[in-house]
Amino acid sequence: MEIKIHSRQNEIIELLEKYLISSDKGLLKVVYEELVAFSKTNNKDEIELLKGNLSFADISSLNPSFLEIIKQINITQTALSFATDLPIYIESSNNKNADTIMVCAMDSLPPEPNDKNLRTHPVYVNKKKGFDPKLKIGFWAPFSLIENNNDENYIFFNELLKHYNIYITDIYKLFFYIDINKINKNGKQIFKKSNALTNYKKLEAHATILSEEIKIINPKCIITLGNNAGNALLMIENKKIAKWENCIETGGLQINEWGKKSDTKLPIKIISIPHISGAANGAKSLILENQLHKNIAGKNIIKYANIILHELNKSV
Repeated sequence: MEIKIHSRQNEIIELLEKYLISSDKGLLKVVYEELVAFSKTNNKDEIELLKGNLSFADISSLNPSFLEIIKQINITQTALSFATDLPIYIESSNNKNADTIMVCAMDSLPPEPNDKNLRTHPVYVNKKKGFDPKLKIGFWAPFSLIENNNDENYIFFNELLKHYNIYITDIYKLFFYIDINKINKNGKQIFKKSNALTNYKKLEAHATILSEEIKIINPKCIITLGNNAGNALLMIENKKIAKWENCIETGGLQINEWGKKSDTKLPIKIISIPHISGAANGAKSLILENQLHKNIAGKNIIKYANIILHELNKSV
């Protein structure tokens, strides 16, 4: 999918420079230019070349609140394989006057660090000298949408793009693994994920960035994918995701609002659904098989997207 530069891109970059990459001004503008160029390319040789030359940052450029947690980890264990999925903006394929919706997710982490992954994954592959997974941060895009065009992630977002522009952002802007110095029974190294750390998820920077993104984008609607994303957003306003099986009246969807009614730009409707990944198939089936959605067209992930579109149209 081809990503675009949002009309308020400079504000998004300033936000990320203030709360995420605090001491390397100008880098994110370059990275976005590289990702946009990558998303326009179909030539396999050129794709591999661009992958190998994506810019990266040093962890020392991180906001102090992130650095403090990493320093604490490194006292007894090792934090490594730092990766950032930058927020991306994609324009509707069919509607030049489309409204923008915001999709808030917790995309899966890059593959666990090992020799093969460090040679092949876009976040790690880098022909420039000095890329150390313990010291450097690689940049990529949510759901690998700028590269993949045949998986369920692509199919889901492509359905939404027929009607809306989409701004896609991760709830936690920085991901990393932690080598906990243990080996499993098969002799494989065990890693812990950054999104499993309670003190990391509670970093104020995460909530601040997310709240400010909403102000900048001012979307027609916010869609959250999965419990982690839904709770991260709703808990900013002291709300919480309910159990999916309890949302009978809405066909399994959870409907909330962001913001105070006194603000003329708000409230913004929030539609929360289980994640689109295969790991959430059980929760997704509660929505796909709900009788309230029996007349909605499509199968599996296409129907899933159409259920969202149906709910969106109800608020027009």
